Amino acid sequence: MKKSGKSFFCAKVFLFAAAAVQILLSVIIYAFAEETQPVPSPKDFCYYDNLPFAEFADIEVSNIEAYAAVAVNLETGSVMYEKNPLQKVYPASTVKIMTAIVALENIPDIDVMIYASESAVKASSGTRINPTNPIKAGEGFTARELLYALLVTGANDAANVLAEYVSGTIEDFCVLMNEKAKEIGAKYTNFTNPTGLHDPEMVTTAYDMALIANYAYYINDLVKIAGSTNYTIEATNLSSERRYLYNRNRMIRRVESETDYFYSGTLGLSAGSTPEGGNCVIAVAERDGLTYLTVVMNSSSTETENFAYRDSITLLDMCFDNFAMQKVAAKGEMMCEIPVALAESSDHITLHAAEDITALLPVNINKDEDIILKRLVYEDAKAPVSEGQIFGELVAAYKGTITLGSTALVSNSTIDRSTLLYILDVLRRFFTGRWFITALITAAVLFAIYCFLYYKAYKRKNKNRNRNRNIYRR
Repeated sequence: MKKSGKSFFCAKVFLFAAAAVQILLSVIIYAFAEETQPVPSPKDFCYYDNLPFAEFADIEVSNIEAYAAVAVNLETGSVMYEKNPLQKVYPASTVKIMTAIVALENIPDIDVMIYASESAVKASSGTRINPTNPIKAGEGFTARELLYALLVTGANDAANVLAEYVSGTIEDFCVLMNEKAKEIGAKYTNFTNPTGLHDPEMVTTAYDMALIANYAYYINDLVKIAGSTNYTIEATNLSSERRYLYNRNRMIRRVESETDYFYSGTLGLSAGSTPEGGNCVIAVAERDGLTYLTVVMNSSSTETENFAYRDSITLLDMCFDNFAMQKVAAKGEMMCEIPVALAESSDHITLHAAEDITALLPVNINKDEDIILKRLVYEDAKAPVSEGQIFGELVAAYKGTITLGSTALVSNSTIDRSTLLYILDVLRRFFTGRWFITALITAAVLFAIYCFLYYKAYKRKNKNRNRNRNIYRR
């Protein structure tokens, strides 16, 4: 009986240990997978011979009313269009993108409760979390709720509460905003508040805002929040009413009483205006595997038309209608033949593209005229050759100057070596090798020296012999 109980106990210990080991292994595998999984990051902006892609490709863009505008493809970083990209403008509510970036990067848990200070509430004007029920001093919200208010409705009071929570004061928060702007590369930008309310010292450029928005696109929470059509904030400690938030970005949410600017696939990011900064819209939209960012700054409006939205749609349509990812070389496609030495059965091999080469190109491109495939073979082929062996590189170029991508040139088959040809080649290389030739020349020189010395000795010997004969005759 005791032995049975002991066995049962041992079995339980064994099962527990096995389960613990399995859990530990699962955690290690999961952690390793998380660690090695590539994290997407913003692409550096690029031009085509110092021109925006649309201009380089001779694609006309309808008139853009805004004072400054930029369009960028986020998969490649290609600048598609620009107008006055480096001219200074007032940022208006596009500032809130940077406010959200700094808040999200400095608040580890966005479900933390934040209580509004009296100074943050007093500093707020303009758009509020709710026109009739703004944030009150001492009222508590989660950081998530404040971020939704910030990015969905453009609430200035939410911006100030977040700023004070992160840095203690709005001024210190602006220091972080400017430091982040410089880190991202927005060197012509200066932030003086987190709301976008006009300040003559707060300036930016369309290009800088494109850099900032490009950075923001890779912050998942920010894009998710900015692209929400609506959000509900439940009752708080100081308000029994729910607050219903509706996205003021007309490219995201349809409003029947207004001009329809809804654009399918729009993910955000910001829209707003001030009298000094005009109408500004920063939009990100995706379709058919492509994502474009448009920045429209200081555009005008009428009673029936907001040209910032209209310009954004015009730029997005231009990008989606005229450009697509196209394959210029296919994996396994034969590219060239090269001779192969010492082969048993074949005197050549064919080289194929190791991988696809795809690139963002105009949809109406003439590939035969505009695409050049450069085959760079940098290694002589000599049997044995294995399938997939690399012998060079395939480089695709657009209009002769723009490199689209590259891949290895590889053999498509295995070729055995001829033993006889190999032996003959070894002998040929031996007898034509540098060391053999050096040794041969050295031997020839030594032989010549030997012959010369032998000749001199022979002459001396004959001379002595003749002298001895003369003495004997005397």
